[in-house]
Amino acid sequence: VLHDDFAALDAARWEAAGGVWEIVDGHLRQTRVAAESFPLISRTNAPRDFRASFKFRILGGEMWHSVGLAFDWVDPKNSVSVYA
Repeated sequence: VLHDDFAALDAARWEAAGGVWEIVDGHLRQTRVAAESFPLISRTNAPRDFRASFKFRILGGEMWHSVGLAFDWVDPKNSVSVYA
């Protein structure tokens, strides 16, 4: 089971693949605006069947205002993704 309250961004648990990821006021934020993905990749192997839940709020952006969850990640074109 993977659970993180993001009190700090633990590099042993997460790989930031681009973007600007930081903890601000106890919340995880990615602040770089661009027309490309900047994933935060879990270094924890997920089980074959799992349930994921998270809360998010979009605070900015210009053209792109999306948040996604991807799994079986190889690269942006080779993963299973869901976006909101």
